[in-house]
Amino acid sequence: MRDGAPILVALLLSFLAMAGCRDTTPAETGGEIDGERIVAMSPAVAIILRDLGCEELIVGRHFHDLVLDESVPVIGDQAGIDYERLVAVDPTIVALEWGSSRPVPPQLVELAESRGWRLVNLELLTLAQIREGVTRLANVVGSPEAKERSEILVRQMDATWIPQASLANRAGRVLALFWTDPLGAPGPGSFHFQLLERLGLEMAIVEGGPYLTLDPESVRAMAPDSILLFMPGAAGTEISSLLGPLAGIGLGAVETGRVGVVSSPLCLTPSTSMIGVAQEVGSIIGSWPEGSRNAKSGSESPD
Repeated sequence: MRDGAPILVALLLSFLAMAGCRDTTPAETGGEIDGERIVAMSPAVAIILRDLGCEELIVGRHFHDLVLDESVPVIGDQAGIDYERLVAVDPTIVALEWGSSRPVPPQLVELAESRGWRLVNLELLTLAQIREGVTRLANVVGSPEAKERSEILVRQMDATWIPQASLANRAGRVLALFWTDPLGAPGPGSFHFQLLERLGLEMAIVEGGPYLTLDPESVRAMAPDSILLFMPGAAGTEISSLLGPLAGIGLGAVETGRVGVVSSPLCLTPSTSMIGVAQEVGSIIGSWPEGSRNAKSGSESPD
C-alpha cells in the first residue's frame, strides 16, 4: 500500500466519520477567545468551520486533523477521547462526526450536560449531509458572519455540483479509485460516487455499498473508459506507479490516456472541500479529447 494510505483508510472509514466568525480576539490572560470555544472532533468538521471563518474559535482538534494549526491541542479521535485535555480546554461546543450508527460516548454526554457544553453530532456520508452540516454548524455558532458564509458555501455547492455534458462525452464510463494496493473504490451512496454522478458522469460501478474492494480481473471485466484516482498529494507521481496492478492489464482507459489524479490534500474528506474537488475533476476531464468510448467497452473509439 502507498505511504500514508493506512491513515487515509482510517479517515475515509470514519467519515463513512478566512477570519473568525465574530470580531473576537484572544483574551490577554490564558489565551482564551471571547465567545464560543469549539472542539472540532472530526477533520471534516474542522474544514467546514475553517471555511465558515470560525478557525480562531477552535480550541481542540482531532488526532488526524488536516487543516488546523499544530498548536491547537489534540483531543482524540473515534478510538478514544482525552477527557482530561477536553476539560482543560473547556469548550462551549463539541462538534463531532459520530453519525447515527453508534451512540455518542456516555462519558462525553455526561460531561457536556454537567458543564453546559453543546454537542453537535454530524453525519457526513452523502452530499446532502455535507450541505446540511454546513448550515447546521453555522446556526450553532450563531454569528451573522458564519451564517452569511454558509449561504455562500451552499450556493457554491449548488453551482458546482451540477451536470456538465462535455465531461460525460469525454469521460465515458468512469471508475473512481481511492488506492490500488488493494483496489478500493467508492460505490453507490458514497459522497464521491454522488459527486461524480452530479457532474453528469456515467459510473462503471452500478451496484454495491459505499466502499468496495476490487481486484484487477473485475476491473478488466468492467472495462472502464476512464479512471479517476482520488489520491491526496499524488500530483507529479508517475501514473503507472499509482495504478499498481492495473498498469499492465490492457485497460482501454490506460491505453487512451484517460487516467486522472485528483490530488488535493482534502479530496477524501466529506466537507466543503468537495467544492474544489468537483472543480478539479472538471479540469482533469476537460483536458481529455472528446469521444471517450474505447473498443473494450463496446462503443466508438476515441477521436
